[in-house]
Amino acid sequence: MLQDLDTLPFSHRPYDPELIVSFRTLPLLASRGCARRCSFCSIHTFYRTAPGKTVRIRSAARVVEEMRMLYDERGVRVFLFQDDDFPLWGRAGAKWVDELAHRLRAADLAERVLWKINCRAEYVEPELFAPLASSGRSSGTVRRPPSFCRMLPYGGTPIREQLAREGRLRGNVMHPDYDFLGRRLNAYHQLLGAAAKHWIHNEGISHQLNWAWDEFFTARRLAPGLTGVPAYDRRCAGCLRGPARPTAATAQRLRAGQRRCAGRRGHGRRRARTGDGAAGALTLTAVKPGVC
Repeated sequence: MLQDLDTLPFSHRPYDPELIVSFRTLPLLASRGCARRCSFCSIHTFYRTAPGKTVRIRSAARVVEEMRMLYDERGVRVFLFQDDDFPLWGRAGAKWVDELAHRLRAADLAERVLWKINCRAEYVEPELFAPLASSGRSSGTVRRPPSFCRMLPYGGTPIREQLAREGRLRGNVMHPDYDFLGRRLNAYHQLLGAAAKHWIHNEGISHQLNWAWDEFFTARRLAPGLTGVPAYDRRCAGCLRGPARPTAATAQRLRAGQRRCAGRRGHGRRRARTGDGAAGALTLTAVKPGVC
């Protein structure tokens, strides 16, 4: 297994970037592997089968070099880090992200781009994350509605072997499943799944709220001064306050906020000045009726 990731060429991306409010976005990796040993996760099982380090990290300089290349050559403004566990842990991690933030500012990217990471909850500390916000890291995930996921017994994981020993493993490799310890809990999960399916899956309202927050933070950061963004923020926040509302009413509130942000009723585009001074067409994804 290759130990020095900096010796690899930049990833080949033979596809068009996806768009968030008309800003181009692409995935990126700063590291590979995870040092944790979660019993339900296949990541550490996969990497520990090969010799060498379980976690390998690219240099901050090389990561920023790739980001600058994608910005210059493909107009990418939003970077989605897909690391198994973004390198934030310990003193070494704090030093690495501090250098990353410094190099982003030196490369004149801090005010031009957004970047998203996945990390463990205990890494989210004010003294660590505050400097990152000024270098383009999106803080949108903090205000998203909570999302929940049932554990899946992936192949090769300790939890899958335990469930098999206990006779609770169900499904197959492609669609793993299992029984809870209590029969009443199994029945409750089936009822809950049927009731919440249209709320949390695919284009359910929970996912649409996540998309709405992504759009809001992207527009606020990369198109400052865009008319209607504060109103859109209030609409999104209103969906998460107070007693539960019917999903149709929530979708209606979002659509109303999007129309305000778009600047004219019934349309989803508005010309705006983007963060680097270039004109860009912003498109807000409409909340589709009837899917909630």
